[in-house]
Parts: sequence; C-alpha cells; structure tokens
Amino acid sequence: MLLVGDGDFSLAVAMVRLAGGDGSRLVATSYDYAEDVRDKYKQAESNIRALEKAGASVLHGVDGRRLHRKKELRGELFDRIVFFFPHSGQQRVHVNRLLLSEFFSSAARVLAPGGEVHVALKTFAPYIHWNAPGAAAAAGLDLVVQHPLASLQLREHGYIHRTTDPNAVKFRSVDSMLYVFAKSAAAEAAAASSKKRRAATSTSTEIAAILDAAGGTLFPVALSAEARPIKRRKLLP
Repeated sequence: MLLVGDGDFSLAVAMVRLAGGDGSRLVATSYDYAEDVRDKYKQAESNIRALEKAGASVLHGVDGRRLHRKKELRGELFDRIVFFFPHSGQQRVHVNRLLLSEFFSSAARVLAPGGEVHVALKTFAPYIHWNAPGAAAAAGLDLVVQHPLASLQLREHGYIHRTTDPNAVKFRSVDSMLYVFAKSAAAEAAAASSKKRRAATSTSTEIAAILDAAGGTLFPVALSAEARPIKRRKLLP
C-alpha cells in the first residue's frame, strides 16, 4: 500500500495500529523532504521511528503528481494508493483540479491490476468543485464506492490532519468523504494486453483486511459509516 502526502506520518501510524502493528508492506511518503518534515511537524520524528520499527518504508520528497518518476518507486505496482486531503496550497479551483488530474494520471501508472485508489476530500465548497470523479475518469479510473470518512476512529489511533502550511487554518476531518476508484474495464484490458509487468506489491493480510472490508472501503464495517456502492461506469469529466 502506498500512502501519498502524509505530512507528519500520523496517518501511516494510525493505519499500522489498525493493522495490528504490521507495516511491512506499507510505503508512507511525504511531499516535503526529511529536514523540512522535521522542522514543520513536532511529532514527525517519533512517527517515523514508530513506522520504521513496524517495518514500514518511509520516503520523502515524493510528488503525488509524479509517482511514476520517483526513483524508489520505479517498477513497483501497488494494490492500494491512498491520498488524504490533496491540496495545492492555493484555493483556486482550477489549480486543484489540475493537481487531482495529474495525481490520478500518475497513480494509474503505478496501480496494480485490480487495485484501488482511495482519496479523502472535504464535502463543502470549494472542494466539492474540484470534480475528483471527473479527473479520475480522465485517467481511466471509475468511482466504485464512496462513504463518509471514519475520522473519529483514525484520530483515536493517532491521526492528526496536517496541512502543507503548518500555520494554515485548521479544519476538522469530519464532514469529509472517502472516494474509492478502480481502473475501468477498458483500462484494465489495455494493461492486460501490454508487456508483462513486475508482480504487484501487495499489502499485508491485516492491512488488506482493513482496505477490503465493507466492499472496498477503507475501514472495517464497525469503523466506517454507511457505504454507498456505485455501479461501475465511465464518468464524464
């Protein structure tokens, strides 16, 4: 599983705790480089130590728009790619639409056949105008399920939402939606007919159980709000 843009790595820590302490198949990344992460976020150092102790991999300087170009990720395929609250640092709708478009395009290139992309977004303006489903569809990814983010359970396991700017106005991660995307049938068929790729990097049994429960949602039924399955179809941008 690949976590993208985990500012202080508290999301990764929460994931590992929910997985029973096994992070051996988890790759957690930050957009900032190591020195900047430690300067920005007080808890980052202890979170990183906890992840490394659990066997997780930690990478810095990973641009979610260029996942396929990151040297450490080249040749790897992931069955889950998770990006919570992507944001360009600007409130302009078109800038953030471009961010999502480039992220989905890159994520599709490192997503294993049958894999999923999980994106959490706020449910109010201007975020609802970013058109995540449309950006995903343009990259060959269909929206297959969406449900309210189980933010309380995440916080109970150590997750604290962090913005790129540590001094930015904070928001509660409640009133947020988790969207789950998968490659469209056409995209899967094209990938299957192309040159054979390396075997996909799989998650551990425990993390897979968290991600696969409740029909592909991020948390077990007991931890998630009611999921709303969506018929797989090509969505218009």
